[in-house]
Amino acid sequence: MKKHLLILMLLLAGVSGLAQEENEFRVPDSLIVEMNRNSKPDMNRVEALANIIDYCNKNRQYQKARPYIDDLTQISEKLDNEYVKALSDFYQGTISLNKNDYKEALLYLDKGLNTVSFLPENEKTIRLHARLLNSFGALYCDMRMFAEGFACFSKGLEFCKNINDAYLTSLLEINTANILNQMGRHEETIELCKKNLAHTTDLAISKHVIYLILAESYRQKSPYDITLKYYDSAFSTSATRHDESRCLTNKALLYYNIEDYENSRQTFKFVLDNYRDEMFKDAEILAMGYYGFVLGLESKSDSAMSYIDSAIIKAREYNFPSLEMECYASKSKLQYKYGEFEGFSETIMKYLALRDSLDVIGDQQRLEKAWLSNEFKKTEEQLRLEKELSDVKNGRAKVRLYMVIFGLGSIVVILALAFNRRNMLIKNKNIQLKNNELKEEMLTKEIEMRNRELTAKALVQAQRQELLAEMTSKLKAIVDDKRKLSQNLNEVISDMEKYKTSNTPEDFDYYFTQTNPDFYKHLLADFPNLTTYEQRLCAFLKLNLSTKDIAAISNISIDSARVARTRLRKSLKLTDTDKDLVVFLSKY
Repeated sequence: MKKHLLILMLLLAGVSGLAQEENEFRVPDSLIVEMNRNSKPDMNRVEALANIIDYCNKNRQYQKARPYIDDLTQISEKLDNEYVKALSDFYQGTISLNKNDYKEALLYLDKGLNTVSFLPENEKTIRLHARLLNSFGALYCDMRMFAEGFACFSKGLEFCKNINDAYLTSLLEINTANILNQMGRHEETIELCKKNLAHTTDLAISKHVIYLILAESYRQKSPYDITLKYYDSAFSTSATRHDESRCLTNKALLYYNIEDYENSRQTFKFVLDNYRDEMFKDAEILAMGYYGFVLGLESKSDSAMSYIDSAIIKAREYNFPSLEMECYASKSKLQYKYGEFEGFSETIMKYLALRDSLDVIGDQQRLEKAWLSNEFKKTEEQLRLEKELSDVKNGRAKVRLYMVIFGLGSIVVILALAFNRRNMLIKNKNIQLKNNELKEEMLTKEIEMRNRELTAKALVQAQRQELLAEMTSKLKAIVDDKRKLSQNLNEVISDMEKYKTSNTPEDFDYYFTQTNPDFYKHLLADFPNLTTYEQRLCAFLKLNLSTKDIAAISNISIDSARVARTRLRKSLKLTDTDKDLVVFLSKY
């Protein structure tokens, strides 16, 4: 009985597993859409395929994952990426493990572990390393090599400390607890399970497994009331009906072990009536065989033998020889009890023949176990030697690195000295530029002062012209009123007229060209058809004189000055009315 409970626990804890009915399983559309969106053989498609494969594996649909794993393997060959190759080997090893091909699984997992061990450490490679160790642990646990399996799970947990992956950590802790229980270390199992329950509130899919491990651990210690309580907790937290059927089957087996045949029979009957179409085949065979046996213990019944015979047929059909042998043992006990000695003899012969064949298989398994143990040691030794070689290479690399650092340091010192010298030259140059800027600033201020002086002279001249014009007008009025005034008064007026129209423009041009020597030259270069008056008008505007001042200086009316400005705009081809004439001339 203990043997079968142990087998069930191994399967439930994720160490090995059989697929559910595939017609009930379907990959979510979101994962399929994401894969189809990334059709090119690149890292995006690798990630999309990995998500689908992980989903299939978590739901124990290992054969459903096969085409996606093959696609990933082809991409790994095209990309020539070591991480993708290691990931492909991991998935190939996992699917080989779950079809019980341990040699092939070991080859793939060993290859993946060797590859990932020499990749740069980051979150992806550390997670893959831990997953490979978990699969290695599952392989050794299936082969009942518990010490090697425990070592792999422990190393996987060490890697998980460096990443934030609650699911992977929980899985490794559950597997560690399960293998501790198989090693008889029940106190450690219970402590680890309770610790895991405290931080797996968001991982309900794992909680029922933890409760089952706790129940099995307490069963070994014989407080059956606590064991039953944990079986009930496992049942209530089961994620699928497959898991519910396993919990009830284990509970019925416990009743059988403590010789509570009534509860055992009722529980087996409930499982077979309500879960038969959804049970894993090994659990169905166990339930059928033990239900028939318990039923036969109560009274002689054809239906009891019928259940046991059906279990034998299914065990042979699905290749569970150990379960078939247990069914023969149960049948022989009932036949002996009923006094059917001829049938008893025949059943015993079948039992012994099957046991002999299992002994041969056991011998083969022991050979495989020895081979696997040797391979495990070789792998560890190889990794150790490769690590030592890597350390030597790293030591040489460090020496080269120090030499490079020293060389770079020397170059930095030389560059620093050259940089300081360059800074001194730049500093001297900046001082020289600053002196030149000061000189230019002084020259600019002097030009501005002369411009202000010229403007002031022009304004004074304008005022003088206004005064002379006013005096001339008044004297003309006197002449008109007093025609008998002497001839001398007319001569004064004539002299004043001459003074008013004296060489004012020439004086202005002289002073203006002193402060703006290239103004007329640049202006005529762009507008060669400007008249002398238009040139002088441009100079007035350059000094920002008002229309009134220009009229006074030019001895014309304000309206005439406005007309002159308008004509000047046409001569300068300023058709845009928004463009200021003074601003335009300021660039010359």
